[in-house]
Amino acid sequence: MKKRIFKKILLFLITFVVFSCSSRKGTSKTMSTNNSHRVKLLKSNLNLNDDQITRVFSNDTLTDQVILSLKDSLSPNLIRKHLDPFLEGSYTAKAARILLRLQTRYNNKEFELASKKESVNFPKFDNFKDLEVHIDKVDSILKKPIILKRVDSIKKDSTKIKKKQ
Repeated sequence: MKKRIFKKILLFLITFVVFSCSSRKGTSKTMSTNNSHRVKLLKSNLNLNDDQITRVFSNDTLTDQVILSLKDSLSPNLIRKHLDPFLEGSYTAKAARILLRLQTRYNNKEFELASKKESVNFPKFDNFKDLEVHIDKVDSILKKPIILKRVDSIKKDSTKIKKKQ
């Protein structure tokens, strides 16, 4: 009886080890094919050379955002508009990623970083959600009809004259 239980446990452990080893091999193959697919996608759509691709792939979050922007059918010219300053070194990876995310989220609207020192007066946001809330508030304000009251300047002046007399 004890031998039978021992054999079952041993058989279970052997099958567990065999299946766990084979599943790890499959994961590494899918990762390499996934990266090669991403490289082909970047080369074909954005016309990046090998140095530029390695620079983009050095930051995982930026790579994911570029791929997501391409999949969401964002124009390759708009993606290159924010990717080129990153590749030249004038944008950080975080700035390029945020601008690409805004570009994707708000359907091809124009976004740029303010490079002048006068940008101190602009609102500052700690995270992306605060920025989205602010943009949504501004959009909701602009969607409301604006009622303008016309004031006749002549009547206004004539009332002031009457009060003075």
